[in-house]
Amino acid sequence: MDTDSEEEMPIMYKKKKIKITIEKETIQKSNNNIKEEEENNEEPPKRELRHLRRGTQMKRKINYKESDSEGSDNDDSDEYVPKNEESDDDDDNDEGVKEEEPETESESEDDTIYDDEIKRKPKNNKKFNLNKFNNSSPSQSPSIKSNSSSYKSPIEKLSAFRSPKMPNKFGLSTQQEKRKEKEEKFKEKNEDRYSWLMDVRDENGRRPGEEDYDPRTLYIPSSAWKKFTPFERQYWEIKSKHWEKVVFFKKGKFYELYEKDADIGHQEFDLKMTDRVNMRMVGVPEASFEQWASQFVAKGYKVAKVDQMETALKKSMNARNSKSKEEKVIKRELSQVLTAGTLVDSGFLTNDMSAYCMSIKEELQPINGVSESYLVTEDRSPPKFGVCIVDTTTATFKFSSFIDDIDRTRFETLLIQYKPKEIVIERGGLSQRTVQMLKRIVGNKNQWNILIPEKEFWGPEKTELELKIQNYFDESKKNKKGNEENEDIEMNMNNNENENENENKMDIDIDTENRNIPTNWPEVLKQAINDPVLLSAIGGLLWYLQSLKIDRELFSLKNFSFYDPVNDASSLILDGQTLMNLEVFQNNNDGSTEGTLFELLEHCTTPFGKRQFRNWVCHPLRNIEGIEDRLNASDDMLNIYVEENNSSLVDYIDTILRKLPDLERIISRIHAGSCQVKEFIKSLKAFTIIMELFINVLNSQVEQLTSKRLKEIAQFGFFEVLKEELIWFQNAFDWEKATKENKITPIDGYDETYDETKQAIKDIEQELQDYLRKIQKRLGSKEIVYKDLGKEIYQIQVPKRLVKSVPKDWIQMSKTQAVNRYYNSNLRNDIQRLNEAKELFNDAEGEVKLRIYQRFDIHYDKWLKVIKLVAEVDCLACLARCREVLGEPSCRPEFVNPLNNEMEENSVLELTELRHPCVNVGVTQDFIPNDTYLGGVYNEDEIENDTMDTDNNNTTITTNNNNKKERPKLILLTGPNMGGKSTLLRQTCIAVIMAQIGCYVPARKCRLTPFDRIFTRIGANDNILAGQSTFMIELAETSKILKEATPRSLVILDELGRGTSTFDGFSIAYSVLNYIITQIRCIGLFSTHYGMLTEEYKNNPLVACKFMSFHSDEENHEVVFLYKLTDGVCPKSYGMNVANIAGVPKSIVLQAEEVAAEFEKNSKIDDTELTTTKDLTMIQQSAFAYLFNSKKSNSNTTISSNMAKTIKALYCSLQK
Repeated sequence: MDTDSEEEMPIMYKKKKIKITIEKETIQKSNNNIKEEEENNEEPPKRELRHLRRGTQMKRKINYKESDSEGSDNDDSDEYVPKNEESDDDDDNDEGVKEEEPETESESEDDTIYDDEIKRKPKNNKKFNLNKFNNSSPSQSPSIKSNSSSYKSPIEKLSAFRSPKMPNKFGLSTQQEKRKEKEEKFKEKNEDRYSWLMDVRDENGRRPGEEDYDPRTLYIPSSAWKKFTPFERQYWEIKSKHWEKVVFFKKGKFYELYEKDADIGHQEFDLKMTDRVNMRMVGVPEASFEQWASQFVAKGYKVAKVDQMETALKKSMNARNSKSKEEKVIKRELSQVLTAGTLVDSGFLTNDMSAYCMSIKEELQPINGVSESYLVTEDRSPPKFGVCIVDTTTATFKFSSFIDDIDRTRFETLLIQYKPKEIVIERGGLSQRTVQMLKRIVGNKNQWNILIPEKEFWGPEKTELELKIQNYFDESKKNKKGNEENEDIEMNMNNNENENENENKMDIDIDTENRNIPTNWPEVLKQAINDPVLLSAIGGLLWYLQSLKIDRELFSLKNFSFYDPVNDASSLILDGQTLMNLEVFQNNNDGSTEGTLFELLEHCTTPFGKRQFRNWVCHPLRNIEGIEDRLNASDDMLNIYVEENNSSLVDYIDTILRKLPDLERIISRIHAGSCQVKEFIKSLKAFTIIMELFINVLNSQVEQLTSKRLKEIAQFGFFEVLKEELIWFQNAFDWEKATKENKITPIDGYDETYDETKQAIKDIEQELQDYLRKIQKRLGSKEIVYKDLGKEIYQIQVPKRLVKSVPKDWIQMSKTQAVNRYYNSNLRNDIQRLNEAKELFNDAEGEVKLRIYQRFDIHYDKWLKVIKLVAEVDCLACLARCREVLGEPSCRPEFVNPLNNEMEENSVLELTELRHPCVNVGVTQDFIPNDTYLGGVYNEDEIENDTMDTDNNNTTITTNNNNKKERPKLILLTGPNMGGKSTLLRQTCIAVIMAQIGCYVPARKCRLTPFDRIFTRIGANDNILAGQSTFMIELAETSKILKEATPRSLVILDELGRGTSTFDGFSIAYSVLNYIITQIRCIGLFSTHYGMLTEEYKNNPLVACKFMSFHSDEENHEVVFLYKLTDGVCPKSYGMNVANIAGVPKSIVLQAEEVAAEFEKNSKIDDTELTTTKDLTMIQQSAFAYLFNSKKSNSNTTISSNMAKTIKALYCSLQK
């Protein structure tokens, strides 16, 4: 190169000199091309002519102009700009393939050529001169300047290159031709090298669609490995084990996606596609990784993050200190895998509610205890489930193990309560019924992780051994990550030292004796060890978390507990079907939370309070004392006035809680060491606020509190040790400075290494300033200063007028019109020392942060206890705020003891002017409230005084001489279609749930006994996946009700029998209703369109016949719904009215009415067909037959109290 050219080109970018010889050729008329060759005969990709233009060099200089470089860093831009398409040589050098120098960050960044910057060519370019790249003599090389007529400026050449009409004198193709040519070259070069990608197989050689194909792995032939560059080998070693994931591969300041992943990024998110290192590629800046990764996860993809484990400087330092030969490629490792159900970092979390990952193990049980395998069938055998659930955001584990019925009622309830984002199952390990249920409730098979039995989804023996080997619960290793720290752990299992060598042949005793369970294991896990099915589920989840690199940070917190989806002892049971039918958590329209009970009631302030309140809704209380205490707490919140804030207690608490972040998630990240400094400071400030809440707010109001639980929380105060810890953290470092700089600067003397490296940096910086003063004195000007340009710091900036005085050994780095900038050997050595000192300082700074996090984590249990108490306060405040949302009238529910004077269970449900709280009516409309009275006894005179209308249909039973009457326990409800029957059924159940949560009820009066379970049979749905018809599902759900309902249950049946023929449906509805009122004797509502059914029960004292009132205009075929519950029976269903509303043609409706009238006439059953006498109905006959047979078969026993009541009721009815 000539002198001028070298002076203009930034020396820092010279990696190698390009020698180009332009051979003289005959210029033909049809094609004038200038061909270029490199002196050597190697086969690097040819560089296009435009790469040799001085514009490329000038482009690089633009970044170093004074106006552009001050404090700028293009790496943090939101748009990724890939390297130039023709820079394969640079990529190879970048990865150390052809050079002995290690890969550096500057190389991977500085080689980037921005396409849009080529267009921004400097206007002051000198004339285009190819001779400066030519080592041959001028006489041998044709000069473009020699022919003045053919000379064109670079801008004119660029125009000629872009214009399709211009003769192609210089061999420059149009952009379309150039792109096509590039694609052909790329295809020719890589078609053979990557031919195996055209026939994708897993590591065992199976193709997609074949049995046992594993989509997570990729087979790469040995011939391909031989052709890989070191960088390609590094990439494919990771990608071949994570084929189904989108791999974000760190390269300098960018994350890059290759091949299949690049196609996804280009197609799904329109990322710019290019090719590098022989692969298709897209990329995103490092600063926006979380943003892009979140979008991929939201689309259902799994994201694998591969990071550089060392900087270029660190690598050179290690290479200098290491005796062994270092690899040329910067070390990279899989650091994180992001999936929908296992997100941990706050940057990926968009919802305050938990996202669960669930591991499921199923084992069919023998019928009646018989162990023969042929008696274990899917249709007849009850399954046993082991379920392990984890919320990775809070490191919370739930273990559940239970034997279910063949309909999987408990398992279905568990799925609906938790709605897992991901499931982990073993291949072939679940029954077909269970798989169909997972498809129906969980869906999205992309989030099903199907593991290989034993190898990945571990059995109980392997799981127990792995837990011991990993030693998750050793406090001394609590904050260490990775599995390498456990290499020296020796486990003596059954005194066999060779068991670790052959795990598949282990013979581990399952008995609890001599199992050498470590004493530091959590108590819950010790109990789980004795359940092989549950332990296997834990093993499957453990393997999966290990593959995601988050197993240690989650398990080491020891946050385990057992969970029962149907807690029989202490809560109101809401099974999965009931949660769906009543739209508790999601509506039946679009699956969202709009219009649901949870959306109505959830008014918590903190995220961890919201999660706790969801658990309250899943499990309403059954204990009257506990319910009353919650009601007292909500009253206290509203009634106590706080003078300091001039507001009620609930408003004051709300003001305080709004300042709190999601502490439950933050403390789990502090434990993992992945918490950002800003979040850590937020948590410290938040606990300071909580301390004020407990000590200064709640504790000062103890005397006025009527709630026992709220008093306990107020008097708890705050752990003294936590107060001391907060004071220590305040003195250890400056919180405001740490928040601003996002790093912790400890006080002097806290860490010796930190202080030493910090002082070393100061000393070197002082030396550099001293050296600058020497230069200024030597050159006689104080205008000479240091200039930092990107990573090239401390460049000596010299004014142009002093350039001649610069020593010859100084190396020019860059220049502007006013100044030149230089390095020299002494300065480079000092900068190298400074960078190494900063590297050591960064390591020390990270160690200081980790030590401070570890100190906080020592008291994790106490911090978590405080958070749980705050969550409980938030939930109680939420119940108080619900009263403001319900409107008027609303009332505090009154609970009565279910046991009467005879110590018999007697359920009561009295609701006056009840409204459905979740139904939104128009502005000009009001919701029509209704009264519901079931069970218990009442005074007839009091009812008359309250103007309660009593009809002959509401037959009562005289129980004593004081006009005490026993109410029917079941309402047989009729009414026109769309008349409000289903709404009445749902609002009754919703009122009971709200009352037993401890919330006020949207009614004028609410009096009830606590129910143990709510059963619902509402709606008509078939299950195609399970091969079940609408009628089959109806009967399955009804069968469950008849088997499991108790006198303290609430049963809702909506139009039972509509899924089959009229007579079959009527017969089943009739029999089920008879069984409920005579055998179960629980509170219930039974809606029907069968007129014959109401005829049979209209005089039954155990049933109250009611209907939803309406006004009918027969002439105009119009029905006005009044939505009022009224005594009596609806004469017809008015289905034709619904047809009119739906827009069915009038002629069809008229014809349907004629057919219906004829059918009704011909289908009436004569009373003689239903009874043997005119005095006895079918229900009375069947009841007497049942009682007679029961008495006959149990002649030596006494008739039960319920049977006696039934006989008495029927006897009274017959007397009438």
